[in-house]
Amino acid sequence: MLYTTVENIITVMPMVGSATTVTDSVVALYGNRVEAYINAKISGLYAVPVSSESGVLMKITEEITIYELLSKRLGNSRDLSKTEWPSIKKDAEALLNDIANGKIALMTSSGTSLMAAGQISSSTLNYVPTFSPVL
Repeated sequence: MLYTTVENIITVMPMVGSATTVTDSVVALYGNRVEAYINAKISGLYAVPVSSESGVLMKITEEITIYELLSKRLGNSRDLSKTEWPSIKKDAEALLNDIANGKIALMTSSGTSLMAAGQISSSTLNYVPTFSPVL
């Protein structure tokens, strides 16, 4: 996985990594599927896979992966609906849609904006001339 690790997923939700039911390879399989989904969603704006570390992509990957694992593990949507995870997944999907639609820019963990594919950056982007009226 590129956007997170199995260890991160298990740390966020320890019951996902229960030794009796879910192995690290199963967590990685689900994580890789979620990352493929994320890449498909953002590929219209960004070169994928995104090579720089992004905390937002890590968060989205972990939350959707945990939801997918729990939904398969619990097997009963009623049991899962009693938890906060459907709401967490919905919020992660909304955030992913905002990134895919360009409403939110991806940032690296150091706070640098990732450039969308084909985007050109200018050092004078927010420049306002000194003796010019501000519009």
